[in-house]
Amino acid sequence: MGLLSRFRSPREDRLSPALPAAAPAGADAGGNALQGAISRALRPSGGSISQMAETAERLSGALHMLEAAILAIDHLTELLAEGTELCENARDTVNTAKRAAIAERYSALLERIDAYVMNIAAGEANLIDGSRKTCEITLDAAGQSRVVLHVANLTSGPSGLDLSAPGEAFASLSAIDRSLAELAVAKNIALHTADLFADSAAVLSERLARLKMY
Repeated sequence: MGLLSRFRSPREDRLSPALPAAAPAGADAGGNALQGAISRALRPSGGSISQMAETAERLSGALHMLEAAILAIDHLTELLAEGTELCENARDTVNTAKRAAIAERYSALLERIDAYVMNIAAGEANLIDGSRKTCEITLDAAGQSRVVLHVANLTSGPSGLDLSAPGEAFASLSAIDRSLAELAVAKNIALHTADLFADSAAVLSERLARLKMY
């Protein structure tokens, strides 16, 4: 199927029936001329077809970025759940040596979170590593149409999820409970961010679907 047929409007097909090769005797020449004018007016020019194809491609790219971020957050919540499990295990033991060992594993988990979040986008804009304040994507060569995507900082640092290193090597219950509280807040932030990305993806998907109707 050619590019023109992919973007042709159904309304154009209804209003612009193919004209016969030769008008039958007695046909209204003025009516045929009007139908031809309507057909020419509704048929996109070569430039507009190219612009729609370019816009569709850029919308698809933006959708791919959002989908990558949503999938990354899904895995991030699994890492946060792993952290919660570690803290609960530390809370269930009174052995300080075991708590210290768990604290080391928790510190390593925070490093894994940062490494993962900062490397989710190979060759594309990373929407969740805190490296940008905004992500604006132009949808045409002239820059007259654009979309602005949500961005977030989901690293473990103070400007992100604010997950602190295990205090006192988890020797006290208060230190463990602090980490548990931080993890609960971090999970809510991550899920809220995923919801924002999903809303944006739904809007762009609808826009892309409408564009492909013509």
